[in-house]
Amino acid sequence: MDGSIMHEGHERRDVVILGAGIAGMTAAHRLREHDLVVLEAEPRVGGRTLSGGDSDAWFNLGAQLISSERMAALCRELGIELISVSGSDFGFAVNGHFARGATPQLLLARMRISPTQKLDFALTAVRLRRKLHALQRMSAEQRAEIDGQTLQRLMGRVSPVTMELLETCCESASGSTPYSMSGLYGLAYGLGLFLDPVTKQGLYGVRGGTQQVANTIAAGLPAGALRLGATVTSVRQPGGEEVVVTYRGLGGDEQTISARHCICALPAHAVLEVVEGVSPEKRAALEAATPYTTTVSVAWAVPDGVSTPWDGVFIAPAARFGTFNLITNYGYLAQQLDPRRGGYLNVVASNTSALPDVDDERFVALQHAELVRLFPAAAQLLDPQRAVIQRWPQMALPRIREGFLSRRGALRADEGNVCFCGDYTSEPGLPGANNSGHHAGEAVVRELAALPAT
Repeated sequence: MDGSIMHEGHERRDVVILGAGIAGMTAAHRLREHDLVVLEAEPRVGGRTLSGGDSDAWFNLGAQLISSERMAALCRELGIELISVSGSDFGFAVNGHFARGATPQLLLARMRISPTQKLDFALTAVRLRRKLHALQRMSAEQRAEIDGQTLQRLMGRVSPVTMELLETCCESASGSTPYSMSGLYGLAYGLGLFLDPVTKQGLYGVRGGTQQVANTIAAGLPAGALRLGATVTSVRQPGGEEVVVTYRGLGGDEQTISARHCICALPAHAVLEVVEGVSPEKRAALEAATPYTTTVSVAWAVPDGVSTPWDGVFIAPAARFGTFNLITNYGYLAQQLDPRRGGYLNVVASNTSALPDVDDERFVALQHAELVRLFPAAAQLLDPQRAVIQRWPQMALPRIREGFLSRRGALRADEGNVCFCGDYTSEPGLPGANNSGHHAGEAVVRELAALPAT
């Protein structure tokens, strides 16, 4: 079918994809040989991936890491270079002290907490790691039982310091706390990403930044298939089959597309706003995923040819700081390509209640002061005038609360010829976005193959 055909003022397509984040662009990549259009409200692709710098030294102000084999396979298919972080040291900042170690055990030995607190944290970590590794052998019923309780309940009684450290890990990775997050997902986000050697073997950085994935897919789409600055205002199915999408273009004019299929890769709150006729069960599940978490991310340029206190560490949670709870050293990745490069230090505050309500300049100044207290050398290494800040107010990550599995079916369910994808249907961040976009694209390919040619 010719996508340029207009009938009664309506453009007609086989597929319309709403949203050019990783979920929408993954689906678009699978459907790139079909008659499709992708609508994106922002002037860029990538959604919550946002990268800067260049291909030799870069930073991410949104999603940080590739942590699933499917996402890694997509990057390889696209010709995007991945850099393993498996050789980096483990790190943790707490009590104004930065500890590091080649193993979690060595890291714990060097952390500035008491011997009793170290023992409690170690025993809790071992217990949770065993549960994490046992998940693959569990039945669906056993997984649902773990999902039906919070991570805090799954941990049992632990010392306040252990809870604080694990809360820092969980919150810096997912935006949620152990007191509300599903125990099933909390195992991976509260422990696996930072303190599990097995998990670290599957973590990669993307050369040039994670936004390169969406940028590369966009470059491979048919001419005219991607429309930036297109804000979706309504999605409806008046006849029960064809999907009618109305959107505003850059000039503010309202336009309409009719399509056989619609892949809705919008965040949960946008689905609630624009998709008409959503079932009560889906609406309740969407509301449970909102509001999304809040994140503030700052990238600090590091001079070339200097040594830093964070050399050799890639990622480290940080407890008891007012303007950040996660440190990501993109200099580690840059130095795998050229040991002389300083790269960037990325410092993230994920949904911390202590976030100061100040403007960007003041926030950067406060964070710089905290970094200097943690790393005195930062006074000479990090220049606030060169810092790049990005705020994600209630739009960073969906809430994966206890009982998520019982709601997942409703989140994923089609509404007529509208199918849904996004990390809120699977798991927070890039793995969930990529997996759900892949499945949505595959489903529509099968549906189109079953339709008679026009």
